[in-house]
Amino acid sequence: MRVTSILVALAAAVAMASANDVATNTDASAVGSDGAALTQLAAEIESLKSANEELDAKYKQEREQVAALLNVVDELKVSSADMGTKHDQVVALEEDLEALRKASQTAERAFKENTANLEKSLKTISAAAREAEESRQADKVQATATLKSVEGVVTSLTTQLNDVNLEVAGLKKRNSELEAQLGNVHADTSATTEQLVALKDTLQAKATSLATENKDLKDKVAELELQVAADQVDISKLEAEVKATKTKLGQIATLQTQLKNAKQKIVDLEEDVKKADAAINWQAVFSTYYDHVANTLEHSDEYVALAKSKSIEIYDNHVHPITLEALKHASTLSTSAHALYKQHAAQHVDPVVAQVVLAAAPHYAAHAPALQEQYSKFVESARRVLNTADQRFRMTRKWCIGRLKKLYPRIAKYARQIVDFTIFLLALPLAFAAYRVVVEVISWTLYLATCCCCFGLFGRKAVKHDTAQPVSAPPAATVAKPTTPSASSSKKGKKGDAAAKKNQ
Repeated sequence: MRVTSILVALAAAVAMASANDVATNTDASAVGSDGAALTQLAAEIESLKSANEELDAKYKQEREQVAALLNVVDELKVSSADMGTKHDQVVALEEDLEALRKASQTAERAFKENTANLEKSLKTISAAAREAEESRQADKVQATATLKSVEGVVTSLTTQLNDVNLEVAGLKKRNSELEAQLGNVHADTSATTEQLVALKDTLQAKATSLATENKDLKDKVAELELQVAADQVDISKLEAEVKATKTKLGQIATLQTQLKNAKQKIVDLEEDVKKADAAINWQAVFSTYYDHVANTLEHSDEYVALAKSKSIEIYDNHVHPITLEALKHASTLSTSAHALYKQHAAQHVDPVVAQVVLAAAPHYAAHAPALQEQYSKFVESARRVLNTADQRFRMTRKWCIGRLKKLYPRIAKYARQIVDFTIFLLALPLAFAAYRVVVEVISWTLYLATCCCCFGLFGRKAVKHDTAQPVSAPPAATVAKPTTPSASSSKKGKKGDAAAKKNQ
């Protein structure tokens, strides 16, 4: 039993070692060698188990025989007192017993020797297994160390790869920026070349103009030289006249007295002028103000040209692109609105419109001539009123200009501008009011159209309605059969006549 427990413990140790080896060794050659060693150890253990079981069976059998013989000897000893005759048999049995004892001792000795041999073999096998396990543990430690080193190398390589990827991304971004800069440089170079060509043309034009101006200046210098010669002749004549005037200096005294009298007259005239200025100072201010107005009107063409160029520039830079975008959006909105109308409202609105047109056709035919006549009368009366208003306006403007010229003769040349400017100032509130009316009408129209579209067209489910179909007139060739009108049709006809009379 001791040998069996030892063998079981050895088998468990070998199984644990094999499990550890399987968990640690992943190499194919190591796994194959370990498997062969395990199979060999398992075969040896099985052979030792079988030998141990045979020896155990023999030992039990011989022990049972010895126990049986001892029982027989005891029985013979009990019966030896009465059976002296069987002494020879007892002696023979004792000899057999001694022989059996010797055989059992030899068998027990052999069993002990086999057990010792088995223990030695188990010790050697366990030592070999322990050495193999230690070598496997060392290999496992070495493998884990190599695995950790490999993992460190892998992590370092991954970090390097990430850094390289970041550098590559930065280089790509820098390359795209450089390409964009290169495109800008190409555009700038093309623009500069165009500017250089334009500057070259302008410089050539300036050079030609300077050449012509130089020629003109040379001609002017020649003319000035001739004029200087003529002036020298005049200077000589003036010197002669100065010599003649020196002789007339004796008349200075009389001239001084005349000058004193003239100064007194000038002082009197200055006082009169001051009084007159005090009387008409506001007229002077008014005249100076309208002098400025006249100057601005004279230079109005330049201002208009500058404003026109600025407005064209603003239109080209700001208004025209916005107008194009607005037209694009308007086209897309119109197409989407048309599609929505077709999708949601066409099948409901078109029959209603057709029915309304058919219902309104007789009323239109009945009332259209009268309305057209009234409209023509209104247009004629409005034209007459406008013509009379235009004539009144022209006459009033002409009268105002004449009256202003008559009242203020000093500003007579600015009378027309003053009257027109006053009319313009008076017309500004009317224009603003008309603009407000137009804006309000447009905004209310858009608001009502939006409300009708939002609440009347969108989001409606398709509902089939029984609408009246347009009645086509029969062809002229075919003659309709006379039919007797029913009661309902006669009632409808009476109702239609009553409605027509009410409308009339």
